[in-house]
Amino acid sequence: AFFLSDYINKLFIEKQTKNVNNKKDIVIYNPKKGLEFTKMIIAEAKEIKFVPIENMKRDEVAYLFSTAKVYIDFGNHPGKDRMPREAAISGCCVITSKNGSAKFYEDVPIPNEFKFDAKVRNIPSIVEKIGNCFNNYETEIVKFENYREMIKNEQAKFIDDIKNIFNVVN
Repeated sequence: AFFLSDYINKLFIEKQTKNVNNKKDIVIYNPKKGLEFTKMIIAEAKEIKFVPIENMKRDEVAYLFSTAKVYIDFGNHPGKDRMPREAAISGCCVITSKNGSAKFYEDVPIPNEFKFDAKVRNIPSIVEKIGNCFNNYETEIVKFENYREMIKNEQAKFIDDIKNIFNVVN
């Protein structure tokens, strides 16, 4: 058995957010994943601006990621999801559920303090974590440096894995 994984569009790598002054206290979410639970978070945090990713072109999504401080994803994670990686490389703190592969560090390599069981009792802690990301962005974002480095190297790893697979087959 061989491992082969994808990589994100180079647009997100090229547009990495380096200026923390461009970041706003905004939470981005994908309304196609975990919407019922996300709606409960939104209802609990009326003072926070939440922006859904919908009806946007890739460059519009990249711009949105470049301006927000937080991306949340409380849907099921069937594997190494694209949007959390795009958000992280764009300078967002990523907060996820522990559903599916997100439970495993190997698939979503973010610190456990940013992963929550999607349960009503955890909503206050999730809202608190969002506030902490807003108020302490410069120290919180550093915790995603290893994830961003991994993302930057995914294309090269993909190419190496292809070479290894075909070298073994030949």
